[in-house]
Amino acid sequence: ANVESLADYAVKRTLAHVDGSRGRIAVVGISPMTRHAGRALAAHGLPITVVNRTFEAAEELARELGGEARQLADFLADPGAIDVVITAVGGAEPIINLTVAARIAAAAPERGTLIVDLGVPPNVDPGAGMIAGLTRLGMDAVIADAALGRTERLRELA
Repeated sequence: ANVESLADYAVKRTLAHVDGSRGRIAVVGISPMTRHAGRALAAHGLPITVVNRTFEAAEELARELGGEARQLADFLADPGAIDVVITAVGGAEPIINLTVAARIAAAAPERGTLIVDLGVPPNVDPGAGMIAGLTRLGMDAVIADAALGRTERLRELA
């Protein structure tokens, strides 16, 4: 799947989750996917927090999106109330472990927090999806959703 389609999937799921409200969105990492998703969501008027290891890089994208920047370590220590987290960073280990996932869940708004993990390998411990208040969509869900969409399109064409 290409960068745009993965980012568009994240955007579609984000918009469905916030359902017309002004939910707070965190994009973690400065990748083509998070940039694309961030731009699309900012265009929908959603407040974007750009989270990155390098604060200057986060600031640069946050300025473009009219959002705020946070250093990764600060975000992991105190994520605050976030409606949706979209991650796409490199690295072998999940950056959002179960301890951080529990912090996100504890501060989650009433509808819960959606985590769209576009990392390969995962950026978020897959066990995070088992924590009450969190929904984690990893690449397996993305691929299944894309396959389902393809099946529906083929059925429409038939």
